[in-house]
Amino acid sequence: MTPSKTNNVLKTLERKIRSGQFEPGEKLPSMRDLARSFNVSTMVMQQAAIQLEEKGLLLRSSRCGLFIPDLPEQKRTVIGVMTDIRPQNMDFYYEGLFESVNKINGVVIPVFAGEESHIRSMLAQNPSRVLVDLEGACYDLNQISELLKDVPVVFFNRYEWINPPPESAVLIDRVAQTEDTLRYFLGRGHRRILFLGHYEKPREYKRLELEDAAKRVGLKLWTPEFQYGSPKEFDTHPQRIAKIFREEPPTAIFSRSDGLLFNFMQKIRAFYPRLGDVELVGCYNTKNSQIPQYEFSSYDMQWHRAWDVAIRKRNCGTEWCIPKMVVREKTALL
Repeated sequence: MTPSKTNNVLKTLERKIRSGQFEPGEKLPSMRDLARSFNVSTMVMQQAAIQLEEKGLLLRSSRCGLFIPDLPEQKRTVIGVMTDIRPQNMDFYYEGLFESVNKINGVVIPVFAGEESHIRSMLAQNPSRVLVDLEGACYDLNQISELLKDVPVVFFNRYEWINPPPESAVLIDRVAQTEDTLRYFLGRGHRRILFLGHYEKPREYKRLELEDAAKRVGLKLWTPEFQYGSPKEFDTHPQRIAKIFREEPPTAIFSRSDGLLFNFMQKIRAFYPRLGDVELVGCYNTKNSQIPQYEFSSYDMQWHRAWDVAIRKRNCGTEWCIPKMVVREKTALL
């Protein structure tokens, strides 16, 4: 039997209220606006509101509108997080998450993508929202959407699928970060810059980010002034690595991973010991960029601020967070 429109509205609003998505005393949109958001008539919306009031989940006033009452039995706000980032791989990521959730006196349930039974257990706790932080190359967006279809979703940190755009997201502005890095290098006189990526060829979203940032500063990707490279090319295209670092070596290299950059430069120095000074800028400001005598500049992602925005976000659209470069003036030779 197909559920009635009233029951659909009733169940959706009841789940949102009980999960803490609305604050006690918060005024809801007008009956007409709520009906429009659910694509139902105001009569259906009124019937659902009456039933919610009978359950003690809603206060109705002919003059003031609809309000959320104080609920003595209301549970702490539950936040679900679906990610593929392990604690040992990202400094301060989880510390920022737990700090932000504690600020709202909430509970967070982080689960790793691929562990579907754990994801379903998390969903059974009726989270007010699920924050999704996944590598686009490894996960199918349609499967994610189907799995999380009954809960509000906010994409966090990255969104690596080209289409469709996210309905709600809090993302690190990688184009602005790349532009900032390029301007920093250019301002210091560098004219041969290399971006170091994980993959032999950049994924489409990464290529678009790099090309956009390059255009903003008057550069063009795939030229001697701004090239792309990967550690994988040591095995797949060693001749290209040799051409870059023997004939036209970059004087500045940056990457979205401190660890990737550190390990790459160790190998480069072993293969090309006569390589001159190279300035490095990594990302995430991890221990790999702070090793004495091997330190280099990196980016502080300010995770606590980004998590704060994502946990409190209620509107649609994308909000952007810009990381802060931590400059270490003297980059040691690796």
